[in-house]
Amino acid sequence: DPGAEPRRPWTASYAVARGDDVWLGSTPDAAALAAAGEQGIRVIVDLRGHEEKSGAVRAEASRLGLTLREVPFVRGEPITVDAVRAVTEIVADAETGSVLVFCASGQRAAAWWAARMIEGDGVGLERALERARRAGVSHAPTIAALEAFAREVEARKEVDRLAEGLSGTLMQRLGSAIEE
Repeated sequence: DPGAEPRRPWTASYAVARGDDVWLGSTPDAAALAAAGEQGIRVIVDLRGHEEKSGAVRAEASRLGLTLREVPFVRGEPITVDAVRAVTEIVADAETGSVLVFCASGQRAAAWWAARMIEGDGVGLERALERARRAGVSHAPTIAALEAFAREVEARKEVDRLAEGLSGTLMQRLGSAIEE
């Protein structure tokens, strides 16, 4: 089963996990950003909320020529399909392996990866959680947010199935009414 590789150090104080086509970690310091560039990272995605940011990452990323993108996954708030898709699109548009997704602790970065598997790849919650745990997910609130996200994705799929069935039924009745 492909999944997260064990966390590995980029510097003495900074380690990352590799989740399929993307790197996952906590907020990088200047040395970690320099190491990221040496590892081929060209895009960094900051999932921290506005209240968590100091500007240091932005300044250092700019100095190193790294593209910084921001998609807030605000601590304590639900994971949204729109936010998951926004990060997924950034990763898809970049060269494989050239993106670091991070947050304050690495929990939300790994949670985004699990949510992408659930929403985009159709991976079940348990399998996505197992893989995300290897990438560092361990906090109960993060796991609860992923469980809620999986329920939302499943509910959306059910609504789509029902709407498709209803649409088909309405079209049949309309066709019958026109023929009469």
